[in-house]
Amino acid sequence: MLQSGMKFNNYKILCEHMSWKIYKSGSNSYKAQMKQLDSLCKWHKEKRIFIIDEVYTKPLVKKDNRRKKSIYIDLLREVFLFNLRKNKINNFVSTKTIIKTIGVFKEEFYNICNREEYAEKASDVGVSSHDLRGFKVGASREVQRIVERALDSLKRQNIISYEQGRIVVTDEGICRFADHEELQIIKMIEREQLKSMKCKNMGSVKLKGLDEKFRKGLKKRFSHMGLEYINYTFYGYKILSYDNEEARLININEVEASVNELKNLFKIRLNKFAKSNYEREVRKAYQSMAFGEPILEFNPKTSNNYLSNFEKLIEWSIE
Repeated sequence: MLQSGMKFNNYKILCEHMSWKIYKSGSNSYKAQMKQLDSLCKWHKEKRIFIIDEVYTKPLVKKDNRRKKSIYIDLLREVFLFNLRKNKINNFVSTKTIIKTIGVFKEEFYNICNREEYAEKASDVGVSSHDLRGFKVGASREVQRIVERALDSLKRQNIISYEQGRIVVTDEGICRFADHEELQIIKMIEREQLKSMKCKNMGSVKLKGLDEKFRKGLKKRFSHMGLEYINYTFYGYKILSYDNEEARLININEVEASVNELKNLFKIRLNKFAKSNYEREVRKAYQSMAFGEPILEFNPKTSNNYLSNFEKLIEWSIE
């Protein structure tokens, strides 16, 4: 019987108390047990400790989705801590690099750079180069938002400690945070470079395939402004510490199971993301018409092929 205030030091001890069979973290059976626990009580986790906050007088009949948002955090925590312990993540790291070490997208997703490579891969998948570029920008942003929220949650739980900011990488390969003066100059240079390329932001740069031109332009402007020692910059994290004790308890099998579960979750999330984009663009198209019907095929995001092409790209990028 559960009582308010009970603490179970780990999942195994909880299973012993509940007379449950022990399953891999992240598996369907494990999630079913968590849903059962949700129906019996209000609870939360601190690191690996299960804490019972309130026991319901009778089980909830309605499906309880209160822990839905924490699914990503629990899975990402295992993978992130494991990678930190195995030195797969450096002290200074970008969100993009963290996502790469998680292994959700296959390596080819990141390696496509120039127009020829985009055209060739788009042809292989059966979509346009514009579709492929748009997918990379949209999918990367969506996954990045989830990962950044997970990192913020882990920091609040004192599982990891980090600082955030603009990081400078020098020609000698030294990483450090930009000082105040450098930061102001870097921001000014980036604004000027974007303006010269007629791009509103980095998303526009990527959609137009101007990444390399943007980087070269920045490097040239750095030199003109006395920052020739800067090779490139990025916004990211300096990892200060992490829960090494918890990291030691995570094995490779748990990590592989978590990565597979994350892949499935991200596939579902990205399909919902595409559907939301499509519905929003269609509404905008109709709202902008004073009379008659909008020609939806003129907008890639409202064309009949948008959702099917996005799904093709999800299946290609997440194996």
